Amino acid sequence: MGSIVMSHRANRQKQREEAMEDIYDGSEYKKHCQPGNILSFSENFSYNFFTDGVPVGNSGKSIWPIYISINELPENLRSKYIILAGLYIGPSDPNINEFMTPFVKEANRLSSEGFQWSHGGRKITSKAIPMCGIVDSVARSMLLNMQSFHAYSGCTFCYKKQEPTTSNKNIKFVIHLEETLVNRTRESLEADLKQAALRLHLPDEKKRHYNGVKGPSCLMDLNYFDPCRGVVVDYMYSVLLGVVKTHMILLFSNDFKKYWNVNPQKVSRDDLIKAVDKRLLQIKPPKSVTRTPESFKKLGGQKASQWRAFVVFYCIVCLQGLLKGDYLKHLATLSTAMNILLQKSITESQVHEAHALLTCYQVQFQQYFGAEHMYYNVHLLSHLCMGVLRFGPIWGHNAFPFEGQNRYILHMCTSPFNVVKQVSRRYLLNRSFPSLCVKMSSGDLAIDFSEDTLERRLKCFVYNAECVLVGNGKTALLTDEEAVCVTHYLEQSNINLKKYKNGTNIQKYDSQGF
Repeated sequence: MGSIVMSHRANRQKQREEAMEDIYDGSEYKKHCQPGNILSFSENFSYNFFTDGVPVGNSGKSIWPIYISINELPENLRSKYIILAGLYIGPSDPNINEFMTPFVKEANRLSSEGFQWSHGGRKITSKAIPMCGIVDSVARSMLLNMQSFHAYSGCTFCYKKQEPTTSNKNIKFVIHLEETLVNRTRESLEADLKQAALRLHLPDEKKRHYNGVKGPSCLMDLNYFDPCRGVVVDYMYSVLLGVVKTHMILLFSNDFKKYWNVNPQKVSRDDLIKAVDKRLLQIKPPKSVTRTPESFKKLGGQKASQWRAFVVFYCIVCLQGLLKGDYLKHLATLSTAMNILLQKSITESQVHEAHALLTCYQVQFQQYFGAEHMYYNVHLLSHLCMGVLRFGPIWGHNAFPFEGQNRYILHMCTSPFNVVKQVSRRYLLNRSFPSLCVKMSSGDLAIDFSEDTLERRLKCFVYNAECVLVGNGKTALLTDEEAVCVTHYLEQSNINLKKYKNGTNIQKYDSQGF
């Protein structure tokens, strides 16, 4: 693992030299890789961090984990080796500044003093720095100690103010043509903090805030990290569970008839959903699409991955001919932009193209659905592409892998009592299994003990490849082509091979099993 962390960044093969294909190609990572800077040394590395609240069933408790993922690992290993760096469990949300302070102190120690480890017989001192913070809009406001996005100055990225709409008393992020957004910077944040400090004596708590800033955030003490540039818009929450979901709910709202090519007298909302479902549920996606399509009868219950597949792959096919032309083109604008941003290889000009498409989508969203529906998630589309320029394609900095860890932690809670002990003990125990298995499987005594314990059901340990084959196995009947390949790979012929139906992490073939 150590050699992978130290070599992957330098040895990766890019499709296009000028394109952004990982977080290493973003402006923030490149800044730290300049000669003499901390990431210019191969033994140092960076990480992304994530935190969010997760309710524990009906117990009334809330779990707030802090996860980190190592950017220098290959893409397929980053989600596999996510580290639990902190954990809060209580009846309510924590004080974020207090909760994150130990994390900040430890992060600063890792970036200044580093830690020692052994690799290839030599001791190495590595330093690690925070690169990108990934949180949803609720946690982001808490993390930066700013007002909620419901407030007039609720955007954590810019100084855009919400305003009341004509048809609704609630304030929204209304778009005005030729309007220029002024982004927050560390300097402007510090100036806002000074103004907020001068207002602490005011009796009205709402008037103590200045430009949405409540007070200092612990992230301002995090070395190598800019709280205004380092925290990104997460597309899982803001786009998939935000914009795409809201867009479809509005299309099927009480005013649905003005959006669709239907006879207002004969077609009901249920009829329309059936027509869309007829197309959607016939789609049989490949295994690379993690979730199969689900009926729009459960419009509010789709998972983020289902919304992603819908907006990227299915929406035009399912809605063409049913949705009126202008509204279909509007949705196609969002689909095109997301297809661009989700590419494995993306150029800076393509990012700007996607930003132009998203801006057009925002303007038309307000035109078609009204200013009263200009929610914060729609506004966040203005800041989505900036995160790509700073940290590379959005597949490399999103909440999907961390949300998977949240489900993993929730499965460890089997009782409403002593939740902290349950989670921490089981998490550490489970994390110790891989290294424990490697140590145990390296000896014949351990293998014999395991075979006896399981009544000789384990027939094959290929421990060098972390592989276990289960069952008796059957003689492998190979085609001529397979026989040629196997003979070439094993560099010998006339080998009796067996085929096993069940196995774990099968990475190597040898004469014991196939």
